[in-house]
Amino acid sequence: MSADAGSLAYAYRPSLLGAPTEFRLTGDAIDWRSGSRSGHVPLRDVRRVRMSFKPASLQPYRFVTELWAEGAPRLEIVSSSWKNMVEQERLDARYVAFVTELHRRIALAAAPARFVQGKHPMLFWPRR
Repeated sequence: MSADAGSLAYAYRPSLLGAPTEFRLTGDAIDWRSGSRSGHVPLRDVRRVRMSFKPASLQPYRFVTELWAEGAPRLEIVSSSWKNMVEQERLDARYVAFVTELHRRIALAAAPARFVQGKHPMLFWPRR
């Protein structure tokens, strides 16, 4: 990913042994890379954004932003990163800055995005 004057980057490690996932906001698009996979998504193509609180076993304070866009896989931006075998680190300040700017740029691109909060409560309803 090449840097430009209006770019903002964010990266996290989704698993201990996997490659980091990197995002870069460049003008009116988001570039992403995860291992050998990468892509370029114009923000005008974003159709849905979901933000949720999603605690994990080693990180009880974790947030996830998911993006769906035409012609692109679902992109997942997580507020914590694997640090070592028994520890995840919180990336709160960098995550907030990146997601805030992402939302601002989606609005500027006039994307027909639908913004959703959390998961549907029926997913967590007790089953008998």
